[in-house]
Amino acid sequence: MRIAISRFPLARQRAALRASALLTALAPAVAPAAVVQNLCAPNVIARDVVVTAQQREAAGDRVTPPSLIDPVNGFAWPDTQIGVVRSRDGKSMLFFASDGGCHARCSSVTQRDGSITRTVGGLDNPLGGGGPIETLLEGGGVDPPIDYVGAGPVFRIPDGEEGAGYLLIVYHAERATYFPPHSYPDPLPYQNSFYSTLGLAKSTDDGLTWTDLGEIIRANQPYAPNAAGYDIGDGNLVVDPTGAYLYIYFPDRIADGKPDTFMSVARAPMRAVLDAAFGAGPRPAFTKYDHGRWDEPGIGGRSSGVLPQPYPSYAGDPGIAFDDALGRYVAIFDDTQNISWAESPDGIHWADPVLVLATDPTEASALYAVPVGMGEDPSRLGKTSYVFYTYYPNPANPTIAHPGWQGAQVRRLTIDCAGG
Repeated sequence: MRIAISRFPLARQRAALRASALLTALAPAVAPAAVVQNLCAPNVIARDVVVTAQQREAAGDRVTPPSLIDPVNGFAWPDTQIGVVRSRDGKSMLFFASDGGCHARCSSVTQRDGSITRTVGGLDNPLGGGGPIETLLEGGGVDPPIDYVGAGPVFRIPDGEEGAGYLLIVYHAERATYFPPHSYPDPLPYQNSFYSTLGLAKSTDDGLTWTDLGEIIRANQPYAPNAAGYDIGDGNLVVDPTGAYLYIYFPDRIADGKPDTFMSVARAPMRAVLDAAFGAGPRPAFTKYDHGRWDEPGIGGRSSGVLPQPYPSYAGDPGIAFDDALGRYVAIFDDTQNISWAESPDGIHWADPVLVLATDPTEASALYAVPVGMGEDPSRLGKTSYVFYTYYPNPANPTIAHPGWQGAQVRRLTIDCAGG
């Protein structure tokens, strides 16, 4: 997270970018063929703070290695969606998210922000009592000019598959953009925004170390250094209904002046992904879903939105999980202020999102909302489930005693599914 004269702290800047993307997406798009209705009427039955600002600050003093802590912003965590898996031995819960602060080469054109941060705790205390372990992805597909790499959405390889028990994580990578009155290659403080992409990394030691597998998803609109930025979100891997493919969901920016999508989807054969990660196979090519076909490349191809039109009032960056009680996929969206819920029977045709939580923009942003199950497997939801999110106090509000990362918390909603 670079703090500069012309740049917001990263979480707040992402909030502005994502809100802007939603505004540009309001033009009509091709609607899915089927009309889906939500079975669940989500009801928030509890609201909890599971990580306080003080607990976050204390955890920053325990980070390994300690040299990675940003001296300005401290422990800027969680700056992505939190990924949750049970440890391989089944004895604890592992949490993954980004510490968004600056970690290397700060105030240079090769600056590196963001991390993969592992903590060991419980669903009531994701930080636990130990020290967070941070990893920087510096090689492969994330060399400069990438200046931020943060990851959280994590996927445990199922039993019976190649690499069973190992982990894959989706990372969010950013390149700086500059637009009038500044232009590339102005000095670093004049960076205006960023353009982001999605990549994959693997771990064979339960998330203690990570190896980059490269980029998998890029928006249809190509990167341009002297242009406004675009935030592609922090999507997670989801097994498709047949068990043959891995899906990933993301908002797409479409070239040629076409409207952006709220939510697009790409896929790759699961066995090809696992062979590339844990065998000897080539990097798999994800393909985007575009008007009923899966033939557009994940890196730069076109896509069509999978939410119904006209576009709903509530959407945003999606986190996806399967709900065993409903027998459906559930998307939890956040648009920086509102958290919403939508369902799909097949991962392609979705219902309109319905509001779960609204926040006052003058007070705080609600960022990186992610569904978490309460049972043995946190990637599976039930009749009652959790939503974790980052509560980020508005740094522009002079009445807030601890704005921005100083007062940021991890909050948790408990949602009961009435009906369904």
